[in-house]
Amino acid sequence: MTPTRRIEGSFDVTRSVKWALVLPDGVPTSAGLPLVVFLHGQGETGERLEALLPALSGAPFARLFIDGPWPVEVRGEAPPRIGASWYSYVGDDPVFRQDLLLRASWLETLVRHAAAGAPIDLASVGVFGYSQGGYLASVAALRHRAFWKALCVTSSRIKSEMLGDELHNLAQYPVLVIHGRADKAVSCERQLESADRLRAHGANVACEIHEGGHGIRRTAGPLVVDFFTRWLTPRE
Repeated sequence: MTPTRRIEGSFDVTRSVKWALVLPDGVPTSAGLPLVVFLHGQGETGERLEALLPALSGAPFARLFIDGPWPVEVRGEAPPRIGASWYSYVGDDPVFRQDLLLRASWLETLVRHAAAGAPIDLASVGVFGYSQGGYLASVAALRHRAFWKALCVTSSRIKSEMLGDELHNLAQYPVLVIHGRADKAVSCERQLESADRLRAHGANVACEIHEGGHGIRRTAGPLVVDFFTRWLTPRE
């Protein structure tokens, strides 16, 4: 019998992702507006995340909402819908870690693209991450603090174990953690352990712990606005 020949290869596929840049009322400074990038949770979208944070409407900084690059089916809702994901995850293995680092690099490129032509100060950029978006936000921000000037995560965990030299001398880097003590999806205790590790390396970490579970409470919006206003907007 003639042996079967097998030829394998790969083919690059690209797709577009949606983003929306929201500018505050008023005239920006000559240097441009501070910017906060918002990263949604798995199966969500930037638009749905924006709806969960109505307090942002009065914020003095620009807001960039981005959809994750991978479409995912969201089950348990009627009618069913397609949401978005930032990366594929089947366990904390090398493939996941590599994908997370690639998304972090891709994210910065997308921010520069979205800000081009807008009155944005790219020297004053922060990032907010909810749930899955928080994993990406924390790795991106702490690996490249020269670009990301402040970090806020909610219902997520800062993956400090993925960071080596990046954790040295965090020099009062501002971090806000918002987490529910009853969160069954992401352990509050493990998040607090990560926060303590950042503090041990010099970061300025504030933790707002509530008694709820996984999700974004309405009280989170004002906390987010106050945090980024303090650390990103010009001081008198």
